Amino acid sequence: FSDVLETRSCEKRIKDALRESIKVIPLAFDQNKCTVKGFGAETAETNSLTRFMLTTCSQNGKPFSVGSKSIKAELKSTVDESVLELKVSERHHKGTYQLFYTPKVRGHHQLTITVNEQP
Repeated sequence: FSDVLETRSCEKRIKDALRESIKVIPLAFDQNKCTVKGFGAETAETNSLTRFMLTTCSQNGKPFSVGSKSIKAELKSTVDESVLELKVSERHHKGTYQLFYTPKVRGHHQLTITVNEQP
């Protein structure tokens, strides 16, 4: 009987030690590790469908899916201050999204992308 108590006591000490020594931190989206690439992120033609890729990443720099509804993107013309909202489509790869737009105004534009309301 004392062997059973001693075994349970030892198991409890091991479980308590593991609980105290291992801290599990959930992965979270990290806006500083996201990347944008493709022709449409730098240049576009007026009245022509344009696209580029956005990859959202976790704190460890690996692709991390946030869902396309969490992504908002817009182009603001520096010429006439008009704002164009971009369409977002989730790709087959985790954390990869394709953004589409058709610019109407010639000139420079400012691109703003927010993910989970974080720029």
